[in-house]
Amino acid sequence: MSRYPARIVTLAAEVPAILEELGTLDRVVGISAYTTYPEAALNIPKVSGFEHGSVDRILSVEPDLIIATSPVQQQLVAQLGQRGAAVLHFHPHRLTDLFDHIRILASLVDARKRGDTLVARLKSDILSVESVAKTLPRRPRAYFEEWMAPLMSGVGWVSDLIEIAGGTDVFRERILEGHSAKDRVVARGVG
Repeated sequence: MSRYPARIVTLAAEVPAILEELGTLDRVVGISAYTTYPEAALNIPKVSGFEHGSVDRILSVEPDLIIATSPVQQQLVAQLGQRGAAVLHFHPHRLTDLFDHIRILASLVDARKRGDTLVARLKSDILSVESVAKTLPRRPRAYFEEWMAPLMSGVGWVSDLIEIAGGTDVFRERILEGHSAKDRVVARGVG
């Protein structure tokens, strides 16, 4: 038996794309209903939504590892843990966290070199975008909605990308002040 997971369920739409880049998408046996990319992942059984899901349905595909990426999934992750499932629950706050998470994932699937290559490529792409953004005549103000009920905004890694691309996240101060997701709920249009 391999020490690396052979049957992975991902409850986050972005993880299958990362696993494809790492050459291990073939290990994914269940995805979130919100997964739209990569195309090869669309043939994998959808076993869950994002926030809510059937623990029985997720476990029915017999995963070695379940990957989640949001505090919104905390209750579902807890239920899976209570049933004895191995769960990796990422919660990226800043862009650097995403790079760290790719490296951790790469280690877990025995693809460290590919993980390092992916991170290097992403950082290079980001530097290219940042270089072009510096030539923009103005910095557009941007709003990114993290979640719809309750309405939340001010995601650190998204704000980092908005800034890199030459924009200004209208809720950046909430990130810099260390507000939790609960504190970032937008009440009646007041940030």
